[in-house]
Amino acid sequence: MLLCWCACFSVTFEELFSNILAIQCTEVFEYGISLGCTNFVLSSFHLFKYLYLLRLVDYGLLEEVRRAQVI
Repeated sequence: MLLCWCACFSVTFEELFSNILAIQCTEVFEYGISLGCTNFVLSSFHLFKYLYLLRLVDYGLLEEVRRAQVI
């Protein structure tokens, strides 16, 4: 059990909190809500968008990063 507990601390912030599929699904949700409410902003999500853009840069997808909406 101690080994599992120690292994938990070796996981980085990005690995633990920024699943790419979850970020993409949340972006779709945010976009859908913003269609009905133009003032809607999910400010707590900005960190994850930033991490997602960093991953796109790491993968060499610079065109995708350029097309991303920056708030």
